[in-house]
Amino acid sequence: ITKAADTLVAGETVYIKEGTYNEKITIKNSGSPGKDITFAAYPGQTVTIDGTGVVIPGWDGLVRILGASYIKLSGFRIINSRLMGIMATDDNGNNLPTNIIIEKNYISNIASSAIFVENGQDITIDGNEITKAQTHQDLPQNLIGQETISLLKVDVFEIKNNKLYNNNFESIDAKLGSSNGKIHHNDISQQESAGIYIDAWNLAAHDIEIFDNRVHDGRAGARGIALAVENKGSLKNVKVYNNVIYGNAATGVDVSWYSNGPVDNILVTSNTIYNNGLIDSWGGGISADYNSATNVTIRNNIISKNNHYQIRKLNTNAIIDRNLIDGYIGGEDETKGSNYIEGDPQFVNPANNDFHLKSTSPVLDKGLSIGAPSEDFDGKPRPLGAGYDIGAFEYSP
Repeated sequence: ITKAADTLVAGETVYIKEGTYNEKITIKNSGSPGKDITFAAYPGQTVTIDGTGVVIPGWDGLVRILGASYIKLSGFRIINSRLMGIMATDDNGNNLPTNIIIEKNYISNIASSAIFVENGQDITIDGNEITKAQTHQDLPQNLIGQETISLLKVDVFEIKNNKLYNNNFESIDAKLGSSNGKIHHNDISQQESAGIYIDAWNLAAHDIEIFDNRVHDGRAGARGIALAVENKGSLKNVKVYNNVIYGNAATGVDVSWYSNGPVDNILVTSNTIYNNGLIDSWGGGISADYNSATNVTIRNNIISKNNHYQIRKLNTNAIIDRNLIDGYIGGEDETKGSNYIEGDPQFVNPANNDFHLKSTSPVLDKGLSIGAPSEDFDGKPRPLGAGYDIGAFEYSP
């Protein structure tokens, strides 16, 4: 594969035949607009890039896109990396990785991040299956702590249709000012920290949509979706909608209390959040805990049978309305908001994680249209009845 990486030019594709390739691959040649350089498994064949025994010097990945643009990686089995799995970065600031597509790969047993992108633009991560990332092995301390999919200082990105399970630490993290992005249609489970985490850190992050994801069965201190500014940056214009979040150890959706910088214009709408907060001491449905955040709206959500609280509000400025509350506990800082509905949402089969609505559900046509998505989790148009249904699913017979 290295020979192909060294010789391909814009518009060319290499199809790699079945087998196990025990090599580190560095891609430096770039494609051009409309002429990607494509590395793809030969159709119908299993191509394994195996890092067993492969030396990866310093901060690097088993497959490295180094300052190259218009690159597509498709259909590989990438295993046993002693650092990153797939990594895309600039080449010391001269050339940035732009227009990168990482799709349909199986990635497993990776010591740090399965996919790591830094200083990139127009990045698409689509349809990958990732498990057993961040195993750490014998990594030095300074290389531990990345996420399963890590985006740092990336402008324009889409993370979609990925299946992530049984990974350590956070699953999808757009951080250090990553902006103008969409995270959608991912299935995330068995994570030990946030399933989806947006952390501006010390830069300005903005205009991110998180929708149609299923985040569930997180262990340890796992949250579903978390938003934060950890180190005096800023986070603006984030919309969280049509997500189904259930069975996580901690909070379903968290506008995090530990932020340290401006957080503004956050909309959490039309989500279904069920049975979270399973650890003993903390966690629940939705928390609006950062009191300095401005223009936070929590609306049209079903928040049902979460432990410790359904909605917790430390941010006195947050607007909380038109939610269904099922299981209000009355704990410290817990709120029902205004114009709420209280009671059983009448899911079709919550024991089997089917959160579609019965025809007798009290949330039908009760949602507010302001800020509501035009489709539901299944892609059905909203509204189908006289008004918008509350939660991630619009009822249809």
